[in-house]
Amino acid sequence: MNTLCIDTSSVTCACAVFKDGKMIADILLNNGLNHSKTLLPSIKKVLEESGISAKEIENISVTVGPGSFTGVKIAAATVKGLAFERNIPCTAVSTLEALAYNRQSDGLVCAVMDARRGMLYNGIFRIEKGKAIRLTEDRQISCDELFAEINGKDIFITGDGTELFKNFCNERGFNPQVAEGDFKFVRGEGVYKAAENCGFIITESEKLVPEYLRLPQAERERLEKEKGGK
Repeated sequence: MNTLCIDTSSVTCACAVFKDGKMIADILLNNGLNHSKTLLPSIKKVLEESGISAKEIENISVTVGPGSFTGVKIAAATVKGLAFERNIPCTAVSTLEALAYNRQSDGLVCAVMDARRGMLYNGIFRIEKGKAIRLTEDRQISCDELFAEINGKDIFITGDGTELFKNFCNERGFNPQVAEGDFKFVRGEGVYKAAENCGFIITESEKLVPEYLRLPQAERERLEKEKGGK
C-alpha cells in the first residue's frame, strides 16, 4: 500500500511516503507556524522524491490533534482536498501517539505538547516490541499533576513541550530522559506507525475532525466575555 503521512500539529511540518511499510521519502521542516505556505509544496516534493504520483496514493494518514489549532486545521483541510476527488481512504492519528514512536527502545514514553497557561497536552505510552501501548487517554493536564504521576520513573519525554516540562522536573530534582533535535517533534515515521498500530482505520475524508481537547482561543474569549457580562 502506498501511504502519504502528514503532520502540522506544531511548529514543524512532516510529510513522508511509505510503500508496503517501507519509508521511501521523508521531509521534516522546522519553519514555524506557516503551514499554509509549506504543506502543499512539501507534499509535492516528497511525492516527487518517492517516485509515486498523487494518483497512486492509497491511504493518507494524518495527525488530527491535539496541537496547534491552526496547524491541525490546515492538515485536516488539506487532506480533505487531496482525498475527495479520488475518495482516498484516510486514517486519523493522535499527535501524541505519533510522538510516542520517537522512543527507539522499549519503555515508557511521556508525550507532551505545550497547551499554554501552564498546561500540557499529554499521553503516556509504553513501547513494547516497536508498538505503542496506550496507558492514558489524550488529555490536558497541568505540569504539577503530570509530575506527580511520573516522578522517579524511568520514562522518556518527547514533544514540543519537552523543554518546558524537563525544566519543571529538573527544578524538583527529577532528571528524566528527554528527546533531542528532531525527535522532539512528530515525524512521518511516527504517523505511519500510529496508523499501522490501529490497523489503518478508515475515516471518510469529509469526516476528518480536529481533536483539540479544549476550545479554540476565540471561543474561550467569547465565553469569558459572556460570563463577565452576567
